[in-house]
Amino acid sequence: MTASLWLSLLRSFWWLLFALCNAATPYAICAALTMPRLGCAAHVRRAARRAQ
Repeated sequence: MTASLWLSLLRSFWWLLFALCNAATPYAICAALTMPRLGCAAHVRRAARRAQ
């Protein structure tokens, strides 16, 4: 294989990775925002059950 072919393969791979990251970013932000809230809700529920 020639170096230019490797370079083009690498470049297309990086573009694919970049596109995937851009597509996944909103989902990652949503997950980051909702996960701590879910954890807090579970913690509050557990504390309320203990207090009863």
